[in-house]
Amino acid sequence: MRWPAALLMWGGLMLSSVFGQDRIKSDERVVFFPTAGTWNDETREWTADIHGWIYEPEVNDFLRRQLTERILAVMGRGRDWDDATEERLRGRISRFLYDNERSKQLRITIGEAACDLEPSAADGHFTGQVRIPEAVRGNPGRDGTIEFRLLESGEQEIRGTIHLLAPRGLSIVSDVDDTIKVSDVRNRQRLLERTFLEEFVPVEGMAALYRDLADRGATIHYLSNSPCQLYFDLEAFRAEHRFPAGTWSLNRFRLKDPGSWDRMLTPEVSKGTRIEALLRRFPGRQFVLVGDSGERDPEIYGELARTFPEQVRQVWIRSVDETVDREAPRFTAAFREVPADRWILFRDPAVLKESPFVRTLRETAPVPAPSGGPR
Repeated sequence: MRWPAALLMWGGLMLSSVFGQDRIKSDERVVFFPTAGTWNDETREWTADIHGWIYEPEVNDFLRRQLTERILAVMGRGRDWDDATEERLRGRISRFLYDNERSKQLRITIGEAACDLEPSAADGHFTGQVRIPEAVRGNPGRDGTIEFRLLESGEQEIRGTIHLLAPRGLSIVSDVDDTIKVSDVRNRQRLLERTFLEEFVPVEGMAALYRDLADRGATIHYLSNSPCQLYFDLEAFRAEHRFPAGTWSLNRFRLKDPGSWDRMLTPEVSKGTRIEALLRRFPGRQFVLVGDSGERDPEIYGELARTFPEQVRQVWIRSVDETVDREAPRFTAAFREVPADRWILFRDPAVLKESPFVRTLRETAPVPAPSGGPR
């Protein structure tokens, strides 16, 4: 997502804790973002990357109240808003003002095995790579997922999800804004309104398409330039509109970190780098890249299709314009040297359901959830 200059008014007031302990305090919160587990040929075991965020939802101090009121004014407070709209806005912007907790080293348990994660950074985010015990990986959920639990969390019960991906299979890498959710990214005012004021609206037909693909064994990777602070609302949107569960990769964002703004303003770098990492991590899997024409998805995906021709089997671009013209100079340049049957420009997702790739997929049996070693 390209974020408008108006958001710069928010900068410089995010407060972060400097010191921390390894035990979660009662006023601290932790969220784990759904990630993927994979077979490691070198160690001959299943491993998973863990990613989470620890913060204190402190929003009532004077500075945060003042900043919230300023943002409300910038957004046009009082312009035919009802109580639900203002409550929605306050809830969404509040997460950008949370007190990030740094230097917290958390511990999780997968089955009977305890694992220490890396200490949290200044933005409250932490990561870690963990081994998945055989007893756990041999009994995944019906959707190929396993759960882990945060230790030393007091009275809170905090869990996370790992999607087990076989070395071979199908992965759908999906953008969010204007691909599965109507955002109007090219209109900055409407982008702000749809992001912070309004209920999220799905792109018609995309949830049914993704459910069909998931039923055929595909794993969905939701990968967006949206900030991690919107994860709560995006995951609720996914569940409400029955998009399949999947992994999430969003931008780590901290108001007073210039690097965060650089990543927001250069999606072609951030998004392309993250997708390339996914392709390299799963060299035996086939990928479908799904995006839209509102920003740089055609150019990013076209370059990836040329670089990884054996893995990127399809590129699907939703046209945000009323017309769909594959011969437009932009698309012929973006997909130069990419075989014509490898990319589709669409307006109606029904076009994708009738594509040769999806028709062939329907003729195959669903891929079973992975267990044990590689297949």
